[in-house]
Amino acid sequence: VLRDVKQPRPSDKGMPGYWDAELRTIVRAVNYGPNRYRNLAIIAVELHGFRSKEVRLMILRNVAMPGHDELQGHFVIETEAGTKRGSGGVRAVPMERYARDAIRNYLQLERPQFSGVADEPLFLTEAGRAFAASGWQGMARRLKRRIAAEGGRFKQPRPRPARAAARGASGGRGP
Repeated sequence: VLRDVKQPRPSDKGMPGYWDAELRTIVRAVNYGPNRYRNLAIIAVELHGFRSKEVRLMILRNVAMPGHDELQGHFVIETEAGTKRGSGGVRAVPMERYARDAIRNYLQLERPQFSGVADEPLFLTEAGRAFAASGWQGMARRLKRRIAAEGGRFKQPRPRPARAAARGASGGRGP
């Protein structure tokens, strides 16, 4: 029965996975200095395949940390909240143990008190405010420089084909 079954070819779309040595380099690079727990938690969440904008806009109440009798936590993504165009609805992404531990450390050891009025984001600036897009980009550049100084590189997810086509049509500029 299994003679004619062929293993499917892995997809060539998306980003290739990281080797163990690359992950150790990334963690070593961001595991010191100010905001180390936030940096580790951000990297752990991004390793789940979330886009940078999705991580920046992630709401604290939508991070379902596992209880004492549960093994698995979840990220609940409200796609109508601007993290993904056109899809609408809600999706739940299982939380890996390394992300659970990194988020728990950030929440317990380093996260400042929220000082805003809107929905409370998971990741905050040192002043306890939500990240603006430009502040998030600056923080991401600093993390990439640290990782590069250690001999590694952290790759963000590539743009989707439709987004890449739109950028090409606009001469490489964003909308």
